[in-house]
Amino acid sequence: MLRSPRRTFIGRNTLIDELSAAGEADECRLVTGPPGIGRSMLLARVAALSRPKRAVHELVGTRGAASMPLGAFLPVVDRVETTFEAATRVRLTLLKSRPLVTVDDAHLLDEVSAGLLLELARGGVPLLVSVPEGAAVDEAIEAIEQHFSPPRTAIPPLTAAELARLVRETLGAVPDPTLVALVRRWSQGVPRYVVEIVDSLLHAHRIGFEAGHAFVLGSGPPEAGDSAALMTRRVSPGAVRLARLVGLAHTLPMTAVRGIATPAAVEEAEAAGLVEMQVDGEGAVLVAGHPWVARSVVAGLTGGSRLELVQTLVDAFPHSPRDPVLSARLVGWRHEIGRHVAVDELITAVSRVQAAAPAEADGLLDVAVERASGPNERLRVATLLAHRLRINEAELLLAELSETGLSAEPQRTLDLLRAFVLLFPANDPARAAELLQAHPGDDPLIHAQLTGALLQLGDISAAIRVGVGVLADDSAPALAQAHAAVALSAAYVQAGNVDAYDALRARRAQLLAEAADEFPEGPEAMVFIDESALLETRESLDAAHTLTRTSFERSLAREDEGMRAQHAHLLARIALERGAPCEALPLALGAAASDGLWARAFRAWTTATLIESLALIGRTEEAEQRRAEVAARRRAPLHDIDVARATAVVSAAGGDLTEAAERLTAAATQAVARGQLTRGRYALDQAVRYGSDAAARVLLRIRGVAANGPLTRSQMLAHAWLERDGTVLDAIAGDLALDQAVRYGSDAAARVLLRIRGVAANGPLTRSQMLAHAWLERDGTVLDAIAGDLAERGLLWRAVETAALAMRARGVAESETLARLRPRCPTLKSPVVPEDPPPVLTARETELAALAAAGRTDAEIAAETRLSIRTVQTHLSNAYHKLGIRSRAELALRLDEPSGLRTQQGT
Repeated sequence: MLRSPRRTFIGRNTLIDELSAAGEADECRLVTGPPGIGRSMLLARVAALSRPKRAVHELVGTRGAASMPLGAFLPVVDRVETTFEAATRVRLTLLKSRPLVTVDDAHLLDEVSAGLLLELARGGVPLLVSVPEGAAVDEAIEAIEQHFSPPRTAIPPLTAAELARLVRETLGAVPDPTLVALVRRWSQGVPRYVVEIVDSLLHAHRIGFEAGHAFVLGSGPPEAGDSAALMTRRVSPGAVRLARLVGLAHTLPMTAVRGIATPAAVEEAEAAGLVEMQVDGEGAVLVAGHPWVARSVVAGLTGGSRLELVQTLVDAFPHSPRDPVLSARLVGWRHEIGRHVAVDELITAVSRVQAAAPAEADGLLDVAVERASGPNERLRVATLLAHRLRINEAELLLAELSETGLSAEPQRTLDLLRAFVLLFPANDPARAAELLQAHPGDDPLIHAQLTGALLQLGDISAAIRVGVGVLADDSAPALAQAHAAVALSAAYVQAGNVDAYDALRARRAQLLAEAADEFPEGPEAMVFIDESALLETRESLDAAHTLTRTSFERSLAREDEGMRAQHAHLLARIALERGAPCEALPLALGAAASDGLWARAFRAWTTATLIESLALIGRTEEAEQRRAEVAARRRAPLHDIDVARATAVVSAAGGDLTEAAERLTAAATQAVARGQLTRGRYALDQAVRYGSDAAARVLLRIRGVAANGPLTRSQMLAHAWLERDGTVLDAIAGDLALDQAVRYGSDAAARVLLRIRGVAANGPLTRSQMLAHAWLERDGTVLDAIAGDLAERGLLWRAVETAALAMRARGVAESETLARLRPRCPTLKSPVVPEDPPPVLTARETELAALAAAGRTDAEIAAETRLSIRTVQTHLSNAYHKLGIRSRAELALRLDEPSGLRTQQGT
């Protein structure tokens, strides 16, 4: 898919309106910004908007024009005369006609042109002048700013929404949030670099297209474009050399800079925006002025030039710097210039930076692969290869080692590494468990890995039993206990055991710190489990979103594709829970297409979320195709319940609610029997919303009580008394009183009843069982109250389906609860929720909404439709209200939906 050849101008709506209004009021404005920010296009857009109302003269400063007096005014001067005569005539003419005069790159004006501009400003001619950020200007331009204009207006970087629109128009497809976030990070919102980066990604075949969406493949930025020429053409060779040194080092302490660059070169490079000085814990450092320019200035280096710069950097550090990443780069530079580097030093450097700087780690690992000799070194290198997901290389090395007749200890290490590969990239926990169980005895590391294998097999009870045993072994090494703690935490989430999970957290953090070098992915894995706990066992969507979004941004910075995909996947799940499958879809698409250790480990779960997203926006054929693909692919049994749930959603979307509910009930019953209470409960909850009495009874039996109203309460009473649980007894007493109030018709009592948290320690399970009980009694009032409670928690997908279930229980066609909830999730097309007709817009509202979604400003729409700006704003406000949205970005998404809105004429 090719992008549009024209360069698109995106955003700046407020700024364009402000500058246009200033021109209409005969005022002057100076705008500034870094190279590539879009100053020229901004001036051109304002000029185009102003031209129907008044004359406009567009002038440009260039070095060539500045070589002659009045060079910038050549488009206005139409006869040969002296400079004084020409300046006088132009001044008088423009003062009389009062056009809008725009001047791009005013820092390049000759003195006469600058002086003439000052005279025009004095005479009340409106001026719109642009200069690059940090550029020196003539004193006449300074006088204009001082006396006739507010302080310079800095053009800001593109917002996330504006950048997404630019990427979208460049690619002709909707970019997933990961692609937008990466391009924003690499470009820092500068439009020129956005287009360069997208072009580079396309050229490198690193953008995938599917279902009208575009997503990024791989990690790390692409090869840089021609930004270096833009930034370096007006600086000295010394400043360019310094920029290249900083580009190679990324961070260069000033203590090292003093020996390799002159103060003048540092000052010049800073003024040009090539570098900037920052202060960190180690003191002052130089960093690149822009990350894309940093890559650009080193991208075209010849081999000899690069070696000379690398030699300079090596000589600048007689001792290893404290920064581990810079220290690792130094190891690589020493090898690059031919100095001896021991394999142990390479392995240590890779271990220290593989999480913080994956690119540097992989480069050093390449050298270690070539240089490693002997079983121990090769095993260590194979371990690093596996952790870096270079599985083919790791397996080749393991196969070679298997034929060398290893002694017992290296063989144990080899089998542990094979089990690791089988667990995650291969998704074959059965073979991993078989390999581990072949080692007799009480080896803690073997048992720690076995905990993970049992978890992936879905045997949660066994995983907890083995993992607890490792943590109870005081003689077990920190690495074994760290592995066990991570697997055990995940098992507790699966079991819904919040108390045990919380009790383990402090010890787990300590163990991960102790085993950091040997278990580098441990901390990120733990963050991911924390996010899952917030989402699945606590159902705290806001807290889960905050933590996951932070983790997602961190994985972008670390270029960790695997964890980036998993954080994106959890963001997709949160969007689904919030009833926004259109937001979930691009996140799930990108996550499902990603690579990396954790992306492969959870591919089945990620794809299940993608299938649900497709089904819930009405794209059932694509969902079915994905379902067939995931069914044919090997997966860990842990994710059988996720695939079964996605399959059921597809069946329900196809109209077969009975089959969907039966499938969910069967899979959930099996999952609960294996200890997967969290997702088993979730699937049963879904089956109840599909109207399954059988699922409701299974849900109520999870605590050993029957699906009989009074008997349920009696059995709960008996159980609480046998355990002497006063808290539960008090809750049951309150339950009985409130229950009577509900029967008297009190909605308030129903809501209070649903908020009781003392009946069971597991909040989500309690809520699901309340849903089951209310459905079996066909109690529409309680079901409505449950829907309201879910909506308050942000769980809108479940809320609207529960409200629909309440309607079914009452035997009515509509309800106030559903009518109130449905507009909050307009893109959700649940098979159990009656469709709401799309909002009806007037023909004028539809026309203006389409223009606004295409990026037009209010002023541009007014000019194009011959309406006043206030009328345009009124129509758009009405359209926003009808559609339940608040911004142009949301409007663009809504217009993408098939049959998302219609006019009064039905079009």
